[in-house]
Amino acid sequence: MRTKLKNFSKSRIKGNIGILFVCTLIVALCGLAANIPFLGIAVVIVVLPTISFGFIKLYLDLSYGENPKIETVFSLFNGRFFSKTLAVYWLRTLFLFLWTLLFVIPGIVKYYSYAMAPYIMIENPDMSASDVISESRRLMDGHKWELFVLDLSFIGWEFLTAITFGLVGIYLIPYYNETYAAYYRYVKSCKGESSPVPDFNIDAI
Repeated sequence: MRTKLKNFSKSRIKGNIGILFVCTLIVALCGLAANIPFLGIAVVIVVLPTISFGFIKLYLDLSYGENPKIETVFSLFNGRFFSKTLAVYWLRTLFLFLWTLLFVIPGIVKYYSYAMAPYIMIENPDMSASDVISESRRLMDGHKWELFVLDLSFIGWEFLTAITFGLVGIYLIPYYNETYAAYYRYVKSCKGESSPVPDFNIDAI
């Protein structure tokens, strides 16, 4: 499964590394802006959550065969998504913080329970924040270890990124994020939900 998911992701990012790198820079610059006195507070509370979910949407759209667009990173600032994005982001953050207080292991388990929340919110903007979290828990029931192992499979890439002073990250960041988007579609199919597009066949994964 992991190999096929990764091959699917490689096929999606092929030929798009340049624009995906620009989008990564935008997110990185927003992260740096968080260090600006006074302005940084607004960036952390409002801008970074919305940009980070927009970044996720970029890769989810790409998994459906859409061409990546820089404006997608900013697309969740519109009225339909903006408040819901902040609600889901901070509710998930609060839950993870509270679970981590119980020790590290419960926090890690819950991280994977809530991992699909951004994707669910993006596809279901009318769903309440608490329902999004609950739906992520449902989707990840029986799949948390599977996603953990998928994360572990990128350790070699992360090592290469470190020893090349981030250069390999130009490829790794799109590769990793697109694999996560593909995994979301995979786990939906595992729960009996049909894929919205015909080229993503669960039997092929």
